[in-house]
Amino acid sequence: SVTVSPPKADSRPSVAILSPTAGTTVSGQVTIVVEAQDDVKVSGVAVLVDGVERKSFGSSPYSLVWDTRAERIISVREYEQQKAARSAVELAA
Repeated sequence: SVTVSPPKADSRPSVAILSPTAGTTVSGQVTIVVEAQDDVKVSGVAVLVDGVERKSFGSSPYSLVWDTRAERIISVREYEQQKAARSAVELAA
């Protein structure tokens, strides 16, 4: 008998907020730019503001124009194709 299993990911997914950078004070219209990588395939990226998903992406580029009104927490999640594993990065803006 033969058992067929999906390939295992060699590394965890990684996700980063490229812009705005940590420690930057922003106001008005801000473009949030995200980079996501995985050794298998990135199946999705979500941008969250104060824990609420504002936009999700199925493919790159991952960017969102956001109108700032007050201090917020920006976070991003990456979803792998093989499983629901994700990474999150938070940035106060």
